[in-house]
Amino acid sequence: MNENLESILSDHRTPFAIVYRPKLDNNTVDVFTGNFATYDTLDDISFDSFNYKQNKLHDVLALIPFKQIKEIGASFVLKRTYFATIKDYSIKKALSIFKKSLLNILIDNQELTFTKNTLSA
Repeated sequence: MNENLESILSDHRTPFAIVYRPKLDNNTVDVFTGNFATYDTLDDISFDSFNYKQNKLHDVLALIPFKQIKEIGASFVLKRTYFATIKDYSIKKALSIFKKSLLNILIDNQELTFTKNTLSA
């Protein structure tokens, strides 16, 4: 297994996100780590570091439901909303299930490269 992915999956205390964007790069999976926080509105999230002219990227990865995007005035038709939960499992058991699912994906696609990105606060 890739050492970046293995280090993430072996540490059950570190928040992480795995992002696969096949239309951008079919062979790369980004693994993001950093501090976890929740916010009441999108305006509460600080994106101060973004500067596209200097090719400087945000140091925030945000998971934003469609309903929150609508709060800032975006117009779109919401056809489906999916929520997933795992009930009656410990964190260790849930991560074990996730790890097995991820390994099945890796077996099917041997060409994936994992890059580790640490988000600073």
